[in-house]
Amino acid sequence: MDYEVIAVIIFFCCISGSILWLGFRSIKNNNIYYKKIDENLKDEYIIDPETGTRLTLEQLEKGYHEGVENDFGIVPETEIEKLYTEEEKKTERAFNYLKRNCTKLTFDNDQRNILEQTKILNQYNIYRYSNPFKLKNGEGVFLIVYVELGSSSDIPYSVGSYYAERQVMFWLPVNFDLGHYYFREKTSIEKLISKVKNTNDFKLAIYETFIFEKTKNTAQVKRILEKIEQYKNLEIEFINTNIFIKNLRYANIEDIHKIEELAKAISQL
Repeated sequence: MDYEVIAVIIFFCCISGSILWLGFRSIKNNNIYYKKIDENLKDEYIIDPETGTRLTLEQLEKGYHEGVENDFGIVPETEIEKLYTEEEKKTERAFNYLKRNCTKLTFDNDQRNILEQTKILNQYNIYRYSNPFKLKNGEGVFLIVYVELGSSSDIPYSVGSYYAERQVMFWLPVNFDLGHYYFREKTSIEKLISKVKNTNDFKLAIYETFIFEKTKNTAQVKRILEKIEQYKNLEIEFINTNIFIKNLRYANIEDIHKIEELAKAISQL
């Protein structure tokens, strides 16, 4: 047989083998995924993907409100291990941390109105918040926030323009007026422009500033921003006598600790 023919046969055998291997691997991964789903369906409760609240099937059928009364408390590690992704596991562990170290609250209408004014939340197509947790040792409240950007109808075609996550946001009240500012990390282009021309009052290196109402307490705001500039991967908003700090990815203990450190540094000013 001609060597070229043999080479072609070997090539196609390799390709066929690779396709079969990928197929078996995909089947194996799917089997693991559906096995985890089956295990979760056998449970007497489910974990709400938006709030982390554990609900019985009866509560789910009846619907539930944002209140604390439906929360079953800390999720056992055995149940966390049943979750499919590492992000889900880290998020549940983060919520467990808040439940252990904070006191649960219920917001009144005034507090809800303040939250609904925030640019941090209103930049998303959909947002929900629940389970306010007040720090036991210090001022401020942690929130579990579910944020969704883009349209869920885009998912079958492209996930690049869509994401939905449970994140953490911290609310710290202060005793002086901050004006209204929103801060997010600068893009590469914004960093280049700021090196050439930085007309912002605060001249921040990491964060871009969006001004909605200027403060009269510029010196105090600058001291706070000096602390904020030491931390990355956050977005911050000042509204009158309130500071909001949110992480930019799924909720996790590392980001909670980072926000705690920043909040403590601000409180000590």
